Amino acid sequence: MYRRILVPLDGSELAETAIPHAELLASATGAELELIRITLLRFVQAPDGRGYVVQEDGDRQEAEAYLQGWAGRLAARGIKVGFRVSGGNVAEEIVEHASRIKADLIVMSTHGRTGARLWAYGSVAEKVLRAAPCSVLVVRTASGAR
Repeated sequence: MYRRILVPLDGSELAETAIPHAELLASATGAELELIRITLLRFVQAPDGRGYVVQEDGDRQEAEAYLQGWAGRLAARGIKVGFRVSGGNVAEEIVEHASRIKADLIVMSTHGRTGARLWAYGSVAEKVLRAAPCSVLVVRTASGAR
């Protein structure tokens, strides 16, 4: 049923609530998990006036170490797992990576914001739901919002 499941993580406990769900599905179907973490890019202006978008090396290294830790724990439990660090707009990068790897499913958590809070902050999960090339399982925390 599932061959590749994408799990976006941002380093928070909230995002990690998606992992047990993805792990259960991967165990049941033999699917490979693909963990992804998106780091923010920053605009830098050079002395000559040109602007550049850069990804901080420290951010990338921290993200890789974080994902490598999760990949190791999951692999030790018999799950096939890979990971990727990317930079840019979080929702867009998740959707693009899901297309690139031909993911069958995206498993991700949500803050569960509604009303004015959702309007003010937007929702990565909602943006992914609208644009994803595959099914999306959205895991909501027990409290609904944090």
